[in-house]
Amino acid sequence: MKNQEVIYSNSYEQRTAIINGNGTESYYTYEPVMRRMTNLKTINPNGDLLNNDYTYDYVGNILSIDNVGQNPYHQEYNYDDSYQLSTATGNWFNNNQVTYNLGMSYSPSGRITNKTLYGNKIDNNGTSTLDHKTDYNYTGSNPYGVSDTYDNINGIQNNFDWDIKGNMILHNSPQWGNRQLCWTEDNRLQAVKDDKMGVYYNYDATGERNLKLTGGTIDLTQNGTTINIPILDQQTLYASALVTVNDKGYTKHYFEEGKRICSKIGSGELQDIWTLSTPIEDDYQKIHDNRSIGGVIKIFDICMKLPVEIKNKDLFKEIILPYESQVNSSEPVFYYHSDHLGSASYITDDSGIETQQLVYLPFGEDWVDMKYNTGQYETPYKFNGKEKDEETGYNNYGARYYYDWASIWLSVDPMSDKYPHVTNYIYCSNNPVMVVDPDGRDEYGLDVNTGRLSYLNQKEGKDVIHQGTFGKNNTFVRNGKESLDNISKDILTSTNRNEDLSKTGILVKGGRQGEGLDIMKFISFNSNKEMTAAGFRDNQGKDGLAIDPWSMNTHDRGVLGKYNQSNGLKNIGQRTFFIHTHPGDKKGNGGYWTPSSSDINIWSNKSNPFLMVPKYILSKRGGLTEYNLINNKVTYPITNNENLKKHIKRQ
Repeated sequence: MKNQEVIYSNSYEQRTAIINGNGTESYYTYEPVMRRMTNLKTINPNGDLLNNDYTYDYVGNILSIDNVGQNPYHQEYNYDDSYQLSTATGNWFNNNQVTYNLGMSYSPSGRITNKTLYGNKIDNNGTSTLDHKTDYNYTGSNPYGVSDTYDNINGIQNNFDWDIKGNMILHNSPQWGNRQLCWTEDNRLQAVKDDKMGVYYNYDATGERNLKLTGGTIDLTQNGTTINIPILDQQTLYASALVTVNDKGYTKHYFEEGKRICSKIGSGELQDIWTLSTPIEDDYQKIHDNRSIGGVIKIFDICMKLPVEIKNKDLFKEIILPYESQVNSSEPVFYYHSDHLGSASYITDDSGIETQQLVYLPFGEDWVDMKYNTGQYETPYKFNGKEKDEETGYNNYGARYYYDWASIWLSVDPMSDKYPHVTNYIYCSNNPVMVVDPDGRDEYGLDVNTGRLSYLNQKEGKDVIHQGTFGKNNTFVRNGKESLDNISKDILTSTNRNEDLSKTGILVKGGRQGEGLDIMKFISFNSNKEMTAAGFRDNQGKDGLAIDPWSMNTHDRGVLGKYNQSNGLKNIGQRTFFIHTHPGDKKGNGGYWTPSSSDINIWSNKSNPFLMVPKYILSKRGGLTEYNLINNKVTYPITNNENLKKHIKRQ
C-alpha cells in the first residue's frame, strides 16, 4: 500500500520480507541450522537492485558477498587466527570496472601496524586511485594511540597526538595542515579546526548531538602574523531523532526498530512532531541561548587560542516558521535499502527508482558512490547507517567518532576495562565485515515466563539483560528484579527487536567463556528453562561456549540444539566439556544436582565422541556437580559458577 511499510518475519522472528511504501521490496533468506542470512534481495520497478549472496566460514565470518543485481559487484574476505580481517578484494562491474585489494597487519594487541590498499573508487566525478601502503607507528606517550603514519607509495606522513584521557587532539596532514580537536569533560568531540574548515558540536543532557556549526576559514593578519580564523556560517539543528533542520530546509526521518527507513525532505509536516516532544522552537531557543552566551567562542579561545566568527541565520524564523501552517505532501520522499550491517546500499525515490548507490570498503570508506539524479537527495547516513560529517570525514556513532580512513576511533572505548588485552581504538575487533560496533550499551529483555531473549535498545554503558515480560507489539515490561550487566559487546550481537535468541542460541567466542556461563546461569535460573551448552577451545587456545537454543525446553527437560549435534562444533574448535542446568520450576520443585536417568542414558552413549568429555550439571539447589562416566559417580559441589570457570580452566 502506498506510503505504508509491511514487514514479515519467520518463526525465529527473523525478518523475511519488507514491502516499502514506494513499491520496493526486500527479501531475506537464512540457513536452516545456523540461521545466518544467505541472501538479501531488493527489488524495484527496474528489477533487482540488490541480490546479495553471502558465504561464511565455520565460526560465522563472512567469506564473500556476491551481488548479481544491478551494477553487480563481488567481494571476498580472509581472516587471521584471531578472526581479524587480513585481506579483502572487490570488483564492481559496470561500464567502468572498479577494483580494490586490501591487506591489513596487526600487533598482538590488535593495533594496526600496516594498511595496504591498491585499486580505485568511483563517484560522479569519475574514478580515482586508492593506492597507499601505510605503516602505523606508536612512539608517543599513548601506547595504543597511533603517533604517525607513513605512506610508502606517496611519501605522505600524518602525525597524531592524544590527551591524557586518550582523545585525539591533533592530526597533522598535508591535506588540511594542522587539525586541532577539542573535547568536553565527558570525552565528547566539541570542536575541530584545520586550515580549511572549522566546526562546533553541542550535545543535550543525554549526550546526543543537537547542534552543529560549520564553515570555512579566512586568513587574518594581526601584528604581522597571519592566523587562520574559522567562520561558522552554516548550522544543523538536530531537533529530535525525527527531524533535522539546516540552512536549506529540513528533513523528517522515519524509523523502524531503530533503523532509518525513509527521509522526507522539507515536507512541511513539522506540526506532526509537536506532540512527540518539546516543540522545536523551544529546543532551538535553548540551544541558541546557550550558544549566544559565548560557549562557542570560549571553546575556540581556551582550546585553540583562536577567535571564531559566527554568522548563522535564525533557523527558527527562516526555516521552521514558514512550514508551521502548511502541509505539502508532494515534497520528495527517499527510502533506504541497507545491507547486513545496516549500511545504506541504495536510495530510492517515491516511485521506487534508484537515486544513489553506495558500496563500501571493509572499514567503511566510500568505494562506490553514484548519484543517478544529481539534483536529488544525497544521504549523509552511510556506513552502518551512521551520519558521516562531510566537513571532517568522521562518522558519528554518538558517544564516539570513527575515522574510516585510519580505521580507528578518535577516543577511548568506554568499555575498555572489559578488553584489557586489546587496544582501545580498534573498530569491531578489526572484523568490520561481520560485526557492527554500535554506540553504547545494548539492552536486552529476558521474558521470565517464556525464556525469550530479545534486543530492546541502546543506552550508554555496557550490555545488560533485564528481567520482565514481553506483551503485545513487542512491548517489554521490567519486573524490577536484578539485571545482568557488564556483558561484553561481542556476545549478544543481535540488534533486531524481533529476533528471539532463545530460538537461535548464542555462540560465545574469543575467550569469553566465563561470561557465557554467567549468561546461561542468569537466563536459566530466572526463566526456569533447562539449558545445554558445550565448551570448546579454538586453534588460538581461546575458550568459547556454544549455548543451544532453549525456547522448546522446560524446567526439567532440554532439547539438544544445533551446536551440540554430532558435527556442530568440529569446525569451530575442540570440545572441552558439556554442561546443562537444572533450574527447577517456579514453585521451587526440582533443581537438583544429580543427573537424571535420561542424562545418564545420553551421556553413556559411547558411540558419540562428543560426549566423551567432562560433563557438568549447574543446579539451583546444589551449585555445580561433575558426572564421572568412568565410575558413574557424581563429584559435588564445585560450589558456584565462578568456581566452574576456574575448575574448567584446569581441564
